[in-house]
Amino acid sequence: MKNNRLTVYADLNCPFCYALHERLVASDYIGRVDWRIIEHAPQISFDTKDFQVQSELNAEVSKVEILAPDITINVPSGRPNTHIANQILSEIQQNAPEQVDYFRALLYRALWIDGMDISYPVTIEGLLRKAGVANPNIEQSTRTELQQWQEEWEQGDFSRNIPALLTDDGNKLLGLPSPQLLILFICGDHLNIGTESDAICTLHPRQKIIIATSDADLGQNFPRYCATTKFRFTPITKRLSKWCSHPARRT
Repeated sequence: MKNNRLTVYADLNCPFCYALHERLVASDYIGRVDWRIIEHAPQISFDTKDFQVQSELNAEVSKVEILAPDITINVPSGRPNTHIANQILSEIQQNAPEQVDYFRALLYRALWIDGMDISYPVTIEGLLRKAGVANPNIEQSTRTELQQWQEEWEQGDFSRNIPALLTDDGNKLLGLPSPQLLILFICGDHLNIGTESDAICTLHPRQKIIIATSDADLGQNFPRYCATTKFRFTPITKRLSKWCSHPARRT
């Protein structure tokens, strides 16, 4: 049997990815894994008080507790945005690869055991100090690499699910596998299945809102409002402005 090197697409705020990471760490196999972090919920915020988000977290953690009783896990009070943490983790992977597995484990455990908001800069700084790593400057090459991983995952044959595992032989496995299946997969037994169970997280695309208005004050003030929020303002084109102003389309 072979001992394949794995490529894994995963997010820090997915409990199934966390459980997989813990199992690979416990088996001392994590050093043979190319862990490619992506964002499966780019619009999410830890402070979002949304019943659906909390219900999803409760259901996902319950599945992990059933499928992986060996893994310590708690339900956090929110699902954090992982954009900043992903950038720092990827930068460390490029410049201090001997530290990246430990720092990644600290991030996962801070969220899924201690319930910490890993999108909060103070939290990240504390974990960096614990790992003995300086807060890195994010280079353009890091942003490019993260975008490449994101596109590989979104456009690949993964149904936009995580965790997504690939071997050097091209075998694919989606979702959190049982320990036995994970061993078989690593050792090169021919597997090419979709999802072992529903132990997956799925892409939640970033939502876009178009606001079309002839209100001059709103048009001037809205960009300043966007600068302090997560909205992005794009000026309306003349063609769209003409379309919106047509009498038949006014409300």
